[in-house]
Amino acid sequence: IPNAPPQILPIAMIAYLAAFDGHQEIFLLGYNIETPVDSPRWIDQVGEVMDAYSKVKFFVPGIQSNIPKTWLDRTNCETITYREFISYCDV
Repeated sequence: IPNAPPQILPIAMIAYLAAFDGHQEIFLLGYNIETPVDSPRWIDQVGEVMDAYSKVKFFVPGIQSNIPKTWLDRTNCETITYREFISYCDV
């Protein structure tokens, strides 16, 4: 963990640590508007991580209508179907 990590919710911290560690592609599996998180701020915080790491590509597997629109408005974030995710990752 970085010496002085940002004060963000754990669900956003996961994406932050992956980007901070130098990953160029991050798959946000299970991140959607139905994700049970106690604070609605998490969507904005994940968006701030996407903004901070603009050269990292964030993929959100799932149904596009279930993904926060603010994420999909960013150039480094896109939704993919679960089938595309499985094929891409050769799972």
